[in-house]
Amino acid sequence: MTKSSLWLTMLMALIWGTSFPVSKIAINVIGPYAFRMAGSLVSCGIVFLIFNKSIRESLKTLNFDEFLRIAIIAVPNVFLVPTLNSIALHFTSVTNATILVYTMPCFTSIILMGLARKLNLLSLFSLLLCFSGIFLILKEVHVGLGEIVILCSAIFWAIGAVVSQKIVTVTPFKARLFWQILVSTILVSITYPFFQSGPLLQPLVTAFTNTECLLCVLYLGIVGNALVYFIWFYLIQNESAEFASYATLLSPVITVIIASTFLNEQPTSKQVIGFSLILMSALLVNVIRPFFAKGK
Repeated sequence: MTKSSLWLTMLMALIWGTSFPVSKIAINVIGPYAFRMAGSLVSCGIVFLIFNKSIRESLKTLNFDEFLRIAIIAVPNVFLVPTLNSIALHFTSVTNATILVYTMPCFTSIILMGLARKLNLLSLFSLLLCFSGIFLILKEVHVGLGEIVILCSAIFWAIGAVVSQKIVTVTPFKARLFWQILVSTILVSITYPFFQSGPLLQPLVTAFTNTECLLCVLYLGIVGNALVYFIWFYLIQNESAEFASYATLLSPVITVIIASTFLNEQPTSKQVIGFSLILMSALLVNVIRPFFAKGK
């Protein structure tokens, strides 16, 4: 672990910690899908401008098989998770969404145990803590579409973390980031017409004409998408998926503090206990289990 990787992990935690509250502000005005579409367009454009040289050079070696591998990584990580997060935030609070989406390390643990076909006592104990936390939270709140969608997002996030480490690509890192965001933007554009009415979609132009929404879109598009995915894939490539997920230990705390301070979302005692259990399970999966594994 290098010092730069540690600082990048802390920065990623801070970005994730602020992303949900910022997203909620814009989603309340323009709906989740217009917000998601606008953010994708901004991210794609920014990354293209910054890494234009690497992107053009990658075209010389990019073939169908390589692009397919990049697309497979992009679908859960860059398309499904942010899209589901935006939709969930339309139907539930920032606090509920934050607490439930950070069950991701537990779902990652389930997937890894399944792939290895081997049970791990620490992982099983972390799962018990995690699902106890989920039970307490869902018992306290009305279980609606938002809670279901955000748990699905956590599952796809876990799948994405494992897939990112398992699938090997040869495209340079900076160019690969652009192609992944481009795949996501295309998928968001394709699915956009299916939300032409109802609360999930408002006119896309509002995202760029409303000052409050524009600031949120720029922040999420540039910082919350482009920069954070750069850090995420960089850490997975240079450290590991487990190391990259260290940010899940700090970012939900930041989000809940922001939500309670600025959005008047005061967590109940059961939510706090459930949140603590989920964080403890993430600590077991991300820190304690790898520590014992290295000692063997």
